[in-house]
Amino acid sequence: MKTRKHEDERHSESEKHFIGTEVVWKCAGFADDGWHSYCGDPEKEVDSYHATKKSANARVREVFFHQNPWGIGDYDVKRNEIEEGTEQGLLRLTVSPE
Repeated sequence: MKTRKHEDERHSESEKHFIGTEVVWKCAGFADDGWHSYCGDPEKEVDSYHATKKSANARVREVFFHQNPWGIGDYDVKRNEIEEGTEQGLLRLTVSPE
């Protein structure tokens, strides 16, 4: 899950009122690990829009740990497998289980 600044780039008219807010998006796929079929980066799915970074970052944690595409809870993910980073104050969580 990741947050990013929502910029005016090919958005539908219904999305235009969200310009300038923080966007939480999610995606799931395999890296080019030589084993799984690799079809490039997975498609990003917009989850929600937020007025503040704090709100967006809280939503990232909620989606990552409780509404993820794998159907697993935070107790199932090994903490050492989670990569956490920030970019301009926006949270990015990724996991690559071994």
